Amino acid sequence: MNAIRTTQEFCAGVITSSHGLKGEVRIRPEKACAPALYDAPRYKLRLSAETSTPVEIRRAVMHKQMVLASLAGYSSVDSVADFVGAEVWIDPDTLPEVRDGNFYWHQLKGLQVVDREAGNVGILADLLSTPGHDIYVVDGPYGEVMIPAVGAMVQQVDLSAGTMYVSLPQGLLELN
Repeated sequence: MNAIRTTQEFCAGVITSSHGLKGEVRIRPEKACAPALYDAPRYKLRLSAETSTPVEIRRAVMHKQMVLASLAGYSSVDSVADFVGAEVWIDPDTLPEVRDGNFYWHQLKGLQVVDREAGNVGILADLLSTPGHDIYVVDGPYGEVMIPAVGAMVQQVDLSAGTMYVSLPQGLLELN
């Protein structure tokens, strides 16, 4: 199995409504995409495959599981009304680099996951967010394997090689 890696634009969320009277929008982030939404300097809003509107971001913050974004040039509730329902797309090349072993979800999805002892575990396919920590969902020869996204298990991420190296506890792969 080969990991599918891409640096193309990705859908980071959907605008669900306006917020307040000054033209802010409320965005429901896709899985683990909230950091990209508030780090991105601009979005491309798509209401259809043929129609997109590039917008500069003045401010974006988390608020009750949603991202509130203030769009440059849009200063009233009426000015953003047409954006409700739009997908929010981000060019990954516009995002700042993250530090200290942190990654954006779009960088991790599709990585080949390799255990130091068992070898190939599969492809990182999904992410589950829980109150304690995130859980990586890997599809591969062991079926669906759920790996806690903690330092004790995730040993190294090599984005250039498209590989995540893990050290899984004995018996985890046999739980299926």
